[in-house]
Amino acid sequence: MGEFVAFLMGWTLILEYVIGSASVVRALSTYVDVLFNDSMKNSFESVMPINVDSLSSYPDFFALAVTLIFSAALAFGAKESSMANNIFTLVNLSVVLFVIIAGSFKGKCPF
Repeated sequence: MGEFVAFLMGWTLILEYVIGSASVVRALSTYVDVLFNDSMKNSFESVMPINVDSLSSYPDFFALAVTLIFSAALAFGAKESSMANNIFTLVNLSVVLFVIIAGSFKGKCPF
């Protein structure tokens, strides 16, 4: 089809993986921060607060680092990047399921 079309498709694939993984990584960052009593949130808000209504209240460097790792994995190949994205998604879903199951034992049934 041509080198230009292949170039556009390659960069579109990179953009798709970065945007898709950024949402997963942001949720993972939130879960990790909650496990450590919001230490990342408190330190970043005190050092570099962001006072814009539509943005987060602090820059999330943990999510940035993991997203850059995903980007580097994509540079080595789509198969490896897809595998890393699947692993982090599985970890994210496992944490959510753990919270739901653990919360069901702690919650009181209104019936």
